[in-house]
Amino acid sequence: MLNKLINYCTILLIVFSILSCTQEVEVIDEISNNINIIAISEDLPSKLQLYNTKAENFIANSNLEKFNSTSSASISKILEDRNKIYLLQPDAKKITILNVRNFSILATVIFDSLPPTDITIPNAQTAYITHKGTSKLTVLDISNYKIAKVVEIIPGLDAIASNGNQVYVLSKVLNVVGIIGTQLDKLEQTISIGISPSLISFTNKNDFLVITEGKGKVLGAMTDKTEAQAIYINPTTREASTPINIGGSGISAIDEVPIQVVSTLRNHAFVTTQTALYRLDVSSKLAPRVIDKIAYSHMVYLAYYRRLFLLDNRTGSTKLVLADEVTGKEVTSYRLSKKLTQILPLN
Repeated sequence: MLNKLINYCTILLIVFSILSCTQEVEVIDEISNNINIIAISEDLPSKLQLYNTKAENFIANSNLEKFNSTSSASISKILEDRNKIYLLQPDAKKITILNVRNFSILATVIFDSLPPTDITIPNAQTAYITHKGTSKLTVLDISNYKIAKVVEIIPGLDAIASNGNQVYVLSKVLNVVGIIGTQLDKLEQTISIGISPSLISFTNKNDFLVITEGKGKVLGAMTDKTEAQAIYINPTTREASTPINIGGSGISAIDEVPIQVVSTLRNHAFVTTQTALYRLDVSSKLAPRVIDKIAYSHMVYLAYYRRLFLLDNRTGSTKLVLADEVTGKEVTSYRLSKKLTQILPLN
């Protein structure tokens, strides 16, 4: 009798688990069918537009139209943090900050002679901005929208990322990762990290993932090159893992150039290159797997939707692909009437 009762309870638990997962998927799918997305067109200067996946169309917004009418610069990066949208406009040497709720302009920060090229925001008070190719790092007071200071770090600063009180910045000149302490805004340590580190992301396993470009990345090159690689850095020990090749000897150098990296909450990271989408298992740290042989021009991950957002610009218009956060495979897609360079899905 007891065994029958145990079996019955076990069956109920399994059924409940299946139903819960099914309902969760249905909720996620329902949410994913009605997403507002800030889209940046390929126009020069860049234009901001609002796209809704349920309407499958662009939606008029007076504040975005106002921004478009006054902006005269391209947008190299768009980032949302704590209900603010940051637009990096290096040609105009400025960052424009918008309210995420109504897209009104909150502030414009002008950089006298340093085009802003990348940004990370480790806390609610401070942002750190790199100026590609220089040794200078700008510390921005985002409470008052003012430049707090500009500090010298290391030559050739490029990509930047943060988690907690640790800020990591890449230098292609020195082939190192620089670790910056946010209390004093000073360089604490450098870590040698392969050849030409170009991308960085923080994983759900508490590692910093660095993607190096390697050398010899010129059209048609098959020899005199080194592979693009993935390298994990433990933020506690600050030790780098054994490099993992991305691509391989059979892929021409120019096709192996990494474009973007994102880390998900499901133990994976995804890397786009000139010819493919790769998936890395951040738990096992094994060799990457090719998911699609498509040159996606832009990639974003949003944990809220559990989706990758990918732009496929291989034709005259843009195909927006929503892909699964685990498999990287397409779940749904939208054919847009305009060609886009970047997107920012909103919660």
